[in-house]
Amino acid sequence: MMYRIAAASSHFILEIIIANLFLFLFFIGQKAFPPILLFSSLGFISIILFFILLERFASKGKWLFLIIILPVIIIIGHLGGLSLFFASVIGLFVFWRGITIYDESSGLSKTILLFFSFILGIIALLYSAMISYPYQNEIIFQIILFIVVIIMDGFCRKWSAITNDKTKFAFYFFRIMASVTVIGIAFMFLLKYIQLIFSSILQGIVFLFSGLAVPVIRFIEFALSLFGSSAYKPTTKTGEGTNEGFDYQPRSFEVTENVLYFLALCTVVGFVIYLLRRKSRLKETGSHFHHSVIISEGEPGGVFTSIFKRKEVPPDDFIRKEIFRLEKFAHRLRLGRAANETLKEWRQRTGLHLSNETIQIYERVRYGGDEASIEDKKYVQQEAQALKLHLKEIRKEQKK
Repeated sequence: MMYRIAAASSHFILEIIIANLFLFLFFIGQKAFPPILLFSSLGFISIILFFILLERFASKGKWLFLIIILPVIIIIGHLGGLSLFFASVIGLFVFWRGITIYDESSGLSKTILLFFSFILGIIALLYSAMISYPYQNEIIFQIILFIVVIIMDGFCRKWSAITNDKTKFAFYFFRIMASVTVIGIAFMFLLKYIQLIFSSILQGIVFLFSGLAVPVIRFIEFALSLFGSSAYKPTTKTGEGTNEGFDYQPRSFEVTENVLYFLALCTVVGFVIYLLRRKSRLKETGSHFHHSVIISEGEPGGVFTSIFKRKEVPPDDFIRKEIFRLEKFAHRLRLGRAANETLKEWRQRTGLHLSNETIQIYERVRYGGDEASIEDKKYVQQEAQALKLHLKEIRKEQKK
């Protein structure tokens, strides 16, 4: 249970960071710091409590969240200075993402999340540079934190799978972390100079484009004057009166600001469309991420469920396929695995001789996304065959 909660919580942290970057876009124009600390704290603590409720009480945990945790989030958020609407949005966001991540186990691909974080980060940095936003380093810190969380999540998953020479792997991990930290700190301190270089490059491109465009425009005007177009009017105006044509006009970033808002909106809309398309595609292909209930009728205690699809299509992974077949075999003997029941709980309830090694291998593959070795596959396959015989013996003893 703890391994699954940790994996789902680390994934939710990545989504919190993306939400923080999105919040920056609304506060840059006000030159204010968004309430990301309160938002992140409420989101992280409440999602862990929500996952614990789902593990302990299954579907009843959703109602417990709405009755207990959601009002607490709204009250704490309001006391922390947030509006009731924003605090309610935080609670509903945690509820929605908690159910989705819990059902899908791994959630969205980290590559997709990294892509969206970079897009939002670049838009926020460009927008903040235009109006000299005082909290630009905090935006960079969010992007660096996103990368660090991804690296640490991968390290923890690989660390649990490594059986020998962990020192070398730890040294390699700390070397990567040090490199990312140094690059991030250097980027934060050199931000002003990087912006100066970037703006100089943009100015050079603008001057080059204008230098090429002016002769073309003059040629078009000359061609129109030769054809004697009566509809053509000069595009330039001269000032009337003393120095009227040289009145200073303040620089306006209104168009660029609207473009950045449009890009941010397109990013969010694209993100939502991707979620909907991915969910519909998983439903069509019969993905094993979604749970379905299969009820078996019979004697008391004989109502069990399978954690896989109603179509009973075995997963592609070898380890999960063996456990799936074992559960299906036990289901026919009315000893199947109950809904939201872990392998350890199933073993304890039925008295099945399921080893801890098999459970650890299954959890690494099921929730950690790791690939099992050849030795692990042989071990699980041999134990599954022995467990089928043991299930028959348990069933015979129950009939006596």
